[in-house]
Amino acid sequence: MDELVILKSKSKLGPLALLAGLFLILGVTMLSAPEQFVNQLWNSLNLIRVLGGLCMVFFWITVFIGVRALTDHTPELTLDSQGFTRRKRFVTKSEKSSRAKILWKDISIIRENNVNDQRIIEIELNDEEGFSGSLLHISPNNLTMGPDDLLTQFIKYHRAARI
Repeated sequence: MDELVILKSKSKLGPLALLAGLFLILGVTMLSAPEQFVNQLWNSLNLIRVLGGLCMVFFWITVFIGVRALTDHTPELTLDSQGFTRRKRFVTKSEKSSRAKILWKDISIIRENNVNDQRIIEIELNDEEGFSGSLLHISPNNLTMGPDDLLTQFIKYHRAARI
């Protein structure tokens, strides 16, 4: 079976760009004409300038995050005949999924679960002692593949490896 590479979706970059633009407009306005923002709540020009500076800092942070997301072409998930690899993020020492690749033979159950109106792929790993193991959750929200297709691909690869 061929390798299937699933990338991160870049569809959420539009709202990020809108947020960056909002920070830019607000920051420039607060820095160039702080008198417009003086009222009973904010009666200090220095406070308004500091807030304008913070808006500019948030603008650059959102721009940095957006550029980084646009230029990142690292796959989120890679499925192949031996198992699947997911992109490492923040992994605790006790989490079994911290391995580079999770083998299909180490997976007992693949199912879909709904948590707070969000569809999640739930993968139960075999435990070395033969008892039910830990759960691994994969959210398809930020992937280029939808939840139905992702679940179908996981089950297809898992079944093919067991034959």
